[in-house]
Amino acid sequence: MEMAIFSETSVYAELTISRDDFDPYALTQILNIQPTAIYKKGEPAKYGSNRILTFNSWVLKTPEEESSDIDIQMDKLIQLIGKQISMLQTLKHESPQYELRVCIVIYSKNNLLPGMLLSTRHINFLNKIGADIDFDIYF
Repeated sequence: MEMAIFSETSVYAELTISRDDFDPYALTQILNIQPTAIYKKGEPAKYGSNRILTFNSWVLKTPEEESSDIDIQMDKLIQLIGKQISMLQTLKHESPQYELRVCIVIYSKNNLLPGMLLSTRHINFLNKIGADIDFDIYF
């Protein structure tokens, strides 16, 4: 019954690393992780906005999927990062200008939201890599 209720609610999680003056392609080599997307300063922002990007970004995203709990996507994001958590810690520690943000994106066509608990494990992960958390919710 629960899956039927949330069958029109999809969720993904993404890690974005941004900074005004870094090479996202070099970061790909350093982390040895293929990003989902790379955005360069001066490019138009996505989603039809008239904004121009003022920074470079490296993005790693989980697949969008039906879900009744954001915990699942957070676990998948941590799995994608794998053993590179220590590399992200070093990156943030040595260059505090890097902005790390985890965004949980929720699309609900039936006005129902998934469970939105951040476990201690996930809070510790965010703290370790020095990342903010953001929730984008679309109805």
